[in-house]
Amino acid sequence: MKLLTSAMLRGACKGQRRKFREMFPDGAPVTVRAAMRARRVGLDVLWCARLLPAPLYEQYLAARIRLLVSMLRKA
Repeated sequence: MKLLTSAMLRGACKGQRRKFREMFPDGAPVTVRAAMRARRVGLDVLWCARLLPAPLYEQYLAARIRLLVSMLRKA
């Protein structure tokens, strides 16, 4: 299983890196469950999208925008 490690979080703020290391000393599995657990303790899990290669990051942003527009139309 692919792991997200603290070394991969270059550019994240010091407090977020510290929280990550405390919660996932050996790295975090790239799963929804781990992301939700991290979110509950205040980690900015959406920041990790910045780790995607440029073409995938653009796809991620487009999907987020589509979801936002859809939700705003329903509100």
